Amino acid sequence: MRLLSFRRHESPQDAQQPAVELWHRTRWAVGALVPAVLFLCCSPASLPLPIPDIAFVEIPAGSFEMGSSSEDAYEIEKPVHTVTISEAFSMSIYEITQGQWKHVMGTEPWTAEQFVQQGDDYPATSISWTDADAFARRLDSLSSTHHYRLPTEAQWEYAARAGSTTEYGFGDEADSLGAYAWYEDNASALGEAYAHRVGQKRPNPWGLYDMHGNVWEWVRDRYGTYENSPRTDPEGPATGSTWVLRGGSWYDPARLAHSAYRNDGAPEDRVMRRDPDGLGFRLVRTDL
Repeated sequence: MRLLSFRRHESPQDAQQPAVELWHRTRWAVGALVPAVLFLCCSPASLPLPIPDIAFVEIPAGSFEMGSSSEDAYEIEKPVHTVTISEAFSMSIYEITQGQWKHVMGTEPWTAEQFVQQGDDYPATSISWTDADAFARRLDSLSSTHHYRLPTEAQWEYAARAGSTTEYGFGDEADSLGAYAWYEDNASALGEAYAHRVGQKRPNPWGLYDMHGNVWEWVRDRYGTYENSPRTDPEGPATGSTWVLRGGSWYDPARLAHSAYRNDGAPEDRVMRRDPDGLGFRLVRTDL
């Protein structure tokens, strides 16, 4: 016969009561903790953001003549030199839009600027080089299949030219620019002093929109001369205080929308110095 030992005047039920109470308290605590942990781990704020829908087109490897020899070209655009892009890459078909920027960064830096139209399909403007680089790095951290970054200056001009050797990707005639670009004559001069919705004009032969005009676009390279620049996959000088801008904008004349035209800005600049132009960008994507 099994002998049970209890304290004097204590029933078996009394002896079990502390253990029962401990079990109920533990079960209640666990029951309350699990939903809280699940909420914190699975709430939208804590889940990784999906990569926004950014359309890309593949740009083939190849060689091209970089720079300009035209009579009105600036010295910084010379000399014309052969550059080889050794590997294919993908470039975003459109400039990064306000909707895409808000999805990834959660901010609206253009709202404080006067010369802006707001909407998800308008280019993200008032973007510094530092912020554009941060956008690319954030996409990079979200993707397990692709690497995202700003294009090199050589990649940008190669893509803008799309196999051409003319002043613009479509030819030499500035009279045709309005079919491909928002710029002074069809934007600011008509009272539309702002970057327009992406993709409204004709694409270049490689399917890229707004490579001429609309917004200045940051690239990866520091600003410097072409002297001693590598002829294969150049990435700009190793030192320098400003970064390259390409493509012209809605505020500037046809000259500044040439494929070879170069401008620059400090990495914290959000608008062009002395001008109301907004600064934006597009991305390059490669496979991991």
